[in-house]
Amino acid sequence: MTTIMNRFQGDPKIVIDEDGAELTFQAGQPVMDRGVENAVILSLFTESEWIGNTLVTRPTQKFGGRFLEAIKQPITVSALNDIRNAALSDLNALIEVGLFEEIDVAVKNPESKKLSVLIVVKPPGSELEVFLLTNNGLLWTFQTIDPASARL
Repeated sequence: MTTIMNRFQGDPKIVIDEDGAELTFQAGQPVMDRGVENAVILSLFTESEWIGNTLVTRPTQKFGGRFLEAIKQPITVSALNDIRNAALSDLNALIEVGLFEEIDVAVKNPESKKLSVLIVVKPPGSELEVFLLTNNGLLWTFQTIDPASARL
């Protein structure tokens, strides 16, 4: 069951690209997501040296961790395990702050230079949210059920 969202509910959808991040607006209103997409993507794809981390004091509020380093290594069975563990490590901070109750990650290498990262999260009182991150060389794509990008 997909929850119907009011266009004013949630968090502004952050779109990250090689030049930084941007927000998309429709009729003066930012496109919103339920906050789940932003939390997952920012936790995995923010460098640990991000300047915003200097503004928070608790380690669980800081972004950036092991995932970005883990995906830079050559794809081997050991690397797939490292990537899974790094993603879980980075995302577990979201459990500590109460955003999710459960998180699971599966990493596959379906073709030579492809990497698929399946992430399943359970927000408190909500149904499971499923994300599929796919890397093809240097390009990452991101898919989720009922994504904010469908409203762009």
